[in-house]
Amino acid sequence: MTLIARTDEWLGLKLFHPPIIRFCQWTGYTQHRLHRDMWFAAGLYITWRSVQDGDHWLWTVMLLAGCLILGLRAALLPATWPESGTRWFRVAMWCVLALELPAAVLAGKWLNLADTVWLLTAEYAATITTIPPREKKARTSARRATVSS
Repeated sequence: MTLIARTDEWLGLKLFHPPIIRFCQWTGYTQHRLHRDMWFAAGLYITWRSVQDGDHWLWTVMLLAGCLILGLRAALLPATWPESGTRWFRVAMWCVLALELPAAVLAGKWLNLADTVWLLTAEYAATITTIPPREKKARTSARRATVSS
């Protein structure tokens, strides 16, 4: 396994998987459904930003068509249908993040940084194989012990 693959795997396991798993346990989403819905939301957001920035109307129409395709795909596929993230895309996003970080710190342009983190989260959601069952809190069992005593 190459250094890039090991780094990608480590970053996914340590930074992105725990909050994604907690969110899926809390909401009942599957990781595949979350992946598709996050990409759909990203597509809508990119379209909105192109309208706000005054981009050419043809570009906006193409983005809306892409959002329609992403939305139909997310709506028609079962929530358990497996997705696969692509390592090359995640590595490219990490490179973009490394380039955007100095601009965010020096110029205060945090919006682009948030977009990149959103896309990385969507991609790492597809790499999770199973969502473990939700852990019951210790206070529930302690409460039961006091009631039965």
